[in-house]
Amino acid sequence: MKGMSTSTYTKMLTLLNLNPPDKLIHDYELAPINAFRRFYPNIKVQGDYFHFTQALWSNIQNNGFQKEYVNDMDFRQYMKYFSMLPFVKKLVSGCICTNRR
Repeated sequence: MKGMSTSTYTKMLTLLNLNPPDKLIHDYELAPINAFRRFYPNIKVQGDYFHFTQALWSNIQNNGFQKEYVNDMDFRQYMKYFSMLPFVKKLVSGCICTNRR
């Protein structure tokens, strides 16, 4: 809900009287994140994958790498690796060695 302030989200949450959620998956907009954190200080906030990849593409363009992305297959592949970052914790957690010295 673009254009809404933290106070608007706060009023909405007060009126809804929601049960405390464990997790908020959102599009990185700060107003709703701040409102939810005010009501639920222990909530885990997680960005959604679509907006994460949109932010990556935006940064590629804003930093002048669009031509390299289009013309250089190796560069494009390296940039696509960044889109896998949200999954690294899940992949690595299964590989952690439990035999420590």
